[in-house]
Amino acid sequence: MNIQQYETKDGSNRYILKGAYIGVDAVTGVQVRTTIRGKSEREVRRKYELKIREFEDNGYTNKKNADIKKGNELIDRWLIHYADSGIRESTYDVISRMVRNHIRPLIGNVKIDELTPRLMSTKVDQFKKNVKGKLKDYDTVIAFMKTIFQYGVEQELLTSNPMINIKAGKDKKDKSVIKKDKKLKYYNKEQIKQILTALQPYQVAGSMRDLAFATYIKLLLFTGARPSEILALNWSDIDFDKKTMIINKTFSNHGKNLETPKTDAGIRTLELDELAITALKQWQRLLFEKCLKFGIKKPNTIFYSVSRNAFTYQNFLRRYRTFCKIHGILYLDGLHCFRHTHATMYVASGGDFKTLQARLGHEDITMTMNLYAKALPEIERKAVDNAILFMTT
Repeated sequence: MNIQQYETKDGSNRYILKGAYIGVDAVTGVQVRTTIRGKSEREVRRKYELKIREFEDNGYTNKKNADIKKGNELIDRWLIHYADSGIRESTYDVISRMVRNHIRPLIGNVKIDELTPRLMSTKVDQFKKNVKGKLKDYDTVIAFMKTIFQYGVEQELLTSNPMINIKAGKDKKDKSVIKKDKKLKYYNKEQIKQILTALQPYQVAGSMRDLAFATYIKLLLFTGARPSEILALNWSDIDFDKKTMIINKTFSNHGKNLETPKTDAGIRTLELDELAITALKQWQRLLFEKCLKFGIKKPNTIFYSVSRNAFTYQNFLRRYRTFCKIHGILYLDGLHCFRHTHATMYVASGGDFKTLQARLGHEDITMTMNLYAKALPEIERKAVDNAILFMTT
């Protein structure tokens, strides 16, 4: 399969498979070929497989209004349409998984002419009853089922949408459960000092794993950036003279896909504290020394592993769990707690919510205030120049 990489006008890398053979049209006798584009080779291969399956399910013809017999065929066509709609690959992965786990079992093997409003009403009621308490967003599943059927109507594959009058929303009791607040998890000033003290031995040059780990944790704490954003950083994103860091990409799907932030607000430039600059310079010095020793070209990726054993979120998370056990530090379920810690300390040190909104990459200041205003009564209020000074003095 000759998948080629090309560059778009905005400088992004994309992939294309030209003249992909689908099969021979049973009606015209002509070979069917198509061009498939995607954000990754994996996405192109997935679209290609879906195209072949669609062609087979369609009776080996490109006839637009070819009959479909079962729900699975409708789902396959909709997935191709959805993949081509310009959505993020990570979003497609989430939705396709939801379709596979919940929608196919409901309607996949049902004949199209049997998918009546009465049958769907019964299936939806049974679905809600069976998944209640197990699936938080079953209303989203129902909404996507309705979307799939509507696509079938628009493509003249169905005469009507059997779910047009079925409501996707939950009852009032369920909504009250959803709105229940979750306690924001972050470290206080004394716990931060404990973490930074415990990290000091890890800063000793020589062990790449230790120094990479310490640098990663410090960047999370000192910048408030998301763990996946820190992992996606390049050295070209750091300006040591201006003491700034550009956030313009992130990893998704457990570190498999490199993507741009979901919103424009996610693309931002952060001011770096001297402690963050020092940590980055120390890691860069050791990394480049190791690359020179092994005859490897200096990498642009900040968290690059000379041994080719990539530094991933899961690797750092496992290391942090062990770190907490060894040093008697409270573990707060993941590394996102450092983002919350940075934000609460920033506001407690006198920082304003508007600046914090931009720093965190939130599109709406309401989100920032809702998250962190509630935490203020629990934080020691002191007027200092900045959050890092507040944390470390």
